[in-house]
Amino acid sequence: MKLCNKCKEVKDRQFFYKDKAKKDWLYYCCKECDKLRHRTEVWLISLIFRSQKKHSKRRWHTPPSYTKEELSIWVLKQELFHNLFAKRAKSWYKTRLSPSIDRIDDYRWYSLDNINLMTRWENDDKWHRDSSKAVKQFNKEWEFIKKYCSAHKASRETWVNRWDISSCCLCKLISAWSFKREYV
Repeated sequence: MKLCNKCKEVKDRQFFYKDKAKKDWLYYCCKECDKLRHRTEVWLISLIFRSQKKHSKRRWHTPPSYTKEELSIWVLKQELFHNLFAKRAKSWYKTRLSPSIDRIDDYRWYSLDNINLMTRWENDDKWHRDSSKAVKQFNKEWEFIKKYCSAHKASRETWVNRWDISSCCLCKLISAWSFKREYV
């Protein structure tokens, strides 16, 4: 038996997630309270901000030029955010309908004048459309082998990790791959 720190009810151990960092190996709140916590606007904004920081670091971009509090103020002023959040709640919290923030200009970092709101599905769809740069494959003597419509397709056909192909194309690794300069 354990006391949930949120609802203040004593519940059986099976109603708590496991957490090895805790002395009793149980999460501080029950599964129901944890689900409710993940359905708040504040939690979603925090998740978006953490994601932006992580993606900026992975892309070697400048981190967001705003704080989490500044992002919260900007997001909560947007009527679209509240509409999207309500639609997400009506859909039983489907991830693809979650509000998401996209950069208007993909070659600039996250700043308040370079972001807009959309659903996660729209954002993912835009990324897949925009990221389909053609790649060329060469042999060790730099003789042309084949052109693929994207690194993802090249990965599927050659069994080479697509992140390795992209890194090679961006000249992070010496290899026989290069981006074709026009978009497919």
